[in-house]
Amino acid sequence: ILSTRAKTVQEMPLDGVFVIYGDSGSGKTELASSFPKTKEKPLLLLDILEGGTGSISEANQENVIVVNIDNFKDLDEILSDVERGYTIDEQGNQIPAVYSTIVIDSATQLEFLLKKFVMDSNGKDSMNLNLWGQAKNGHDQLWNMCKYLHKKTGANIVVICLPKEIQDEKDPSFNKVIPNLMSSAAYGLCAKASFVWYTKVEKETKVDAQTQEVKEETKFMTYIDAHPYLLTKCRKPKELQIPGKIQNLTYAKFKKNVIDKIK
Repeated sequence: ILSTRAKTVQEMPLDGVFVIYGDSGSGKTELASSFPKTKEKPLLLLDILEGGTGSISEANQENVIVVNIDNFKDLDEILSDVERGYTIDEQGNQIPAVYSTIVIDSATQLEFLLKKFVMDSNGKDSMNLNLWGQAKNGHDQLWNMCKYLHKKTGANIVVICLPKEIQDEKDPSFNKVIPNLMSSAAYGLCAKASFVWYTKVEKETKVDAQTQEVKEETKFMTYIDAHPYLLTKCRKPKELQIPGKIQNLTYAKFKKNVIDKIK
């Protein structure tokens, strides 16, 4: 093992597991669609009960393959094909399943399918303490699978989530915004990711100096560095300084300004 796997820090590839969370309409899917993709190795977008592909701009639609997922077993089969590197069509032919980026859109809906699968498997119509435990274990396995798929295939893994707000009982003014999952799953997912981004639409009022006309400008902002009220993070050396948030972020912009500077 030492003779085949030992590498210097400089030789180690950067870990490419990303989490993007934010409100609907804040640019999550568009941002995810800007990740690497080629004709030979496209971007695979697993649309889990979202139907949000209409928000992808024409510039980012090329080399994007979309698969609609409406049950947990289908997702398991697809991830197995990706892990194996090929799928088998109805005629028994092997079709390559190799991707530059794999996007799960969204983990919030994935949790819904996971809980439904757990209830159906146990013949229950509501969650109990035991089923919540099974769902938690299922989450852990899924996020470990994301990490494993990235390590084995080299594809970037991007997990999209909606947000939810939690309050500190001792300090009601302290509101933290985390991915809209079971709290343990949200923290577990973000812990395994190397980059966690929060997207937000911000409004800025400007006054024209000549006409005095008041205009409201809409900005699509992405928070990328550690934040006291968010789970955002960027796994980087401490000495590398990066902005807390970037307007109209794309993967190419992040790679140029952050990833290329880490190594």
